[in-house]
Amino acid sequence: MKVGYSIWKPFMLAFNHVFKRTFTIKFPFFMLEPKERTVGRHLLDADACISCGLCVMICPSKAIKLVGEGKFGGLPEINYGKCVFCELCVWICPKNAIKNTSFYE
Repeated sequence: MKVGYSIWKPFMLAFNHVFKRTFTIKFPFFMLEPKERTVGRHLLDADACISCGLCVMICPSKAIKLVGEGKFGGLPEINYGKCVFCELCVWICPKNAIKNTSFYE
């Protein structure tokens, strides 16, 4: 008796869920609005950046490096593959050159 129940239980669960509402959305066609505190990509104001390197030093995942030529040196470049979106670079920037946006794609 238990063997038959253990075989048919997954099928009964699947059958019950066929008629329930899904919890996913069709992403490319419908997008959810980000909440107020959503942490998305960073926005760099190159004119305000003084190339102090504090963002590079405080980044726990070493996702930021100074590259190219800026006003006083290199400008920060963020590798989003390594970034953990902790916002430490935003908080430590003395000139508020790095800001967060709610853009997450």
